[in-house]
Amino acid sequence: MSVIRQLPDDVRGKIAAGEVIERPASVVKELVENSLDAGATDIRIAIRGGGCELIRVLDNGGGIDPEELPLAFSPHATSKLRVEDDLLNVRTLGFRGEALASIAAVAELSIVSSTGPGETGRAIVRHGDEILRDEPYGGPGGTEVTVSRLFANFPVRLEFLKSERTELFRVMDITQHLALGHPHVRFTLSSDDRVSFQTTGGGSLRDALVGVYDARLIDDTIEIPPDEFMGIHGFIGQPGKDRPNRRHIAFFVNRRWVTNRTLLGALTEAYRGMMPSGRHPIAIIHLTVPPDSVDVNIHPTKTEIRFREDGLIFGRVSKAIKRTLIERGDYVAVETGPEAVVDSFFVPSRMPTQPRHDGFPPDPVAGPPGDNGDFAPADPDKPVEGLQSPTIRPLGQIGSTYVVATGPDGLYLVDQHAAHERVTYERLLRQDQAPDLQPLLAPLTADLASDASAWVADNLERLGELGFDVEHFGDNTWLIRAVPVVGADRDPQALFAEIVAEMLEVAVSRAGMAERLRWSVACHSSIRAGDRLSIPEMQALLDELARCDLGRTCPHGRPTILKFTREMLDRQFGRT
Repeated sequence: MSVIRQLPDDVRGKIAAGEVIERPASVVKELVENSLDAGATDIRIAIRGGGCELIRVLDNGGGIDPEELPLAFSPHATSKLRVEDDLLNVRTLGFRGEALASIAAVAELSIVSSTGPGETGRAIVRHGDEILRDEPYGGPGGTEVTVSRLFANFPVRLEFLKSERTELFRVMDITQHLALGHPHVRFTLSSDDRVSFQTTGGGSLRDALVGVYDARLIDDTIEIPPDEFMGIHGFIGQPGKDRPNRRHIAFFVNRRWVTNRTLLGALTEAYRGMMPSGRHPIAIIHLTVPPDSVDVNIHPTKTEIRFREDGLIFGRVSKAIKRTLIERGDYVAVETGPEAVVDSFFVPSRMPTQPRHDGFPPDPVAGPPGDNGDFAPADPDKPVEGLQSPTIRPLGQIGSTYVVATGPDGLYLVDQHAAHERVTYERLLRQDQAPDLQPLLAPLTADLASDASAWVADNLERLGELGFDVEHFGDNTWLIRAVPVVGADRDPQALFAEIVAEMLEVAVSRAGMAERLRWSVACHSSIRAGDRLSIPEMQALLDELARCDLGRTCPHGRPTILKFTREMLDRQFGRT
């Protein structure tokens, strides 16, 4: 028979510490967040042995009153919450009151703090429940916290740590994200007495990005201006400057670095059709929302959050990103020398903002009253500066695959299939409720395999929305009565069979079926590699591409156009 017992204090302390303190980076995060909450503008972090031997965080914040310093070691002791309702309006990074008590349970912890220059402070060294030193302290205002011999009394946790180099990288990662969240604070991280990275604390997110990464990253990004999309600010990557992983994606909500599926989904939606599968954009995005609209109290480490209105946040963020890509995005030229050349092709007019009355900043992409809020494509009758005739003039084709064109500032190569696929895709997006279809003079039959026939039966409505009018004729035979106008030049039977075959090969949820089907129709309806085009046809293709909102990539994310500037050509021919 089992016996219920209350756990000893030291065991309870280690369990609590295990929830908050996973590795040296966890300690750095908790201590630096305390410094930020104390109003520090200069934070210096020093570690030794990957953080297992020593972690020291020194700040110039407001400090801790000497009489209250012993209480700071106690579990659930904090100055950041007063009553239960404060949990619904958290305005600080830390608030649980667990950090110092948890650290003291698994390491030797020293705190030296003063509330200002000339004020008598206090120094306390503690390990677990034992106070090793407690004495007055005189020095400049601020707090210095030193953590020694992390997990020395918790060897099981110590065994799960990685190498010193790996732990250093994790400390650097968390510190860099804290710096990106607080550009106005000067951060210095040193490891074994060598500076690992440093920011200026000048207040500019651009400067913080340069300090954390380097200036080259800025060249690959577009800024979401804080004064244009109220509540959303940051830097996002140009399509074509994507990365193989998500290392350069970071979201900050009220300056807190967070992970959130809604925000990641909004980013993915904004870049849909602009980069190849398996690639990821650069995105350093700050979101400012009313504190009571977000729950930051769902995880001990405070990295996961939950929004009260997920749908609203998703729409606002994805539309702000997409609007920035369209208004400020550049076409990136092919790399043929030591430097890539960027050419800006269009800057459509901005949509007006609308006031809100729910505590959120204005919706950055709300349309006029009565608008459904969907993203609006550019005026199809308005030519895009830089690509329209006669600025860009086609010369011919290479291998009946690439259109060669010339302009006043360089040479252009256009992938005719990718370009026409983008044109066709955006034409499908602009269709009204009634699809543009081309009735056939006489119905044609399509004999399908049983699995293909079952797929058609399940997706008749979606096929109809894109312009297919098909009817079951018995067994696995279907009658094709109409096809999308965009595919009217193709063999109707072959077009239908190719689209169905492709859709059977891809794994896609029902929610994403309509979008994936639109891609497939655009792909199989478009000009192909090997199709010979006349000069007027080439010019028409360039003109249509110029009117596209996101004409630099096809829906699959491949580039549609590459530019060789005069300077690049001169360099290749030895003229410079």
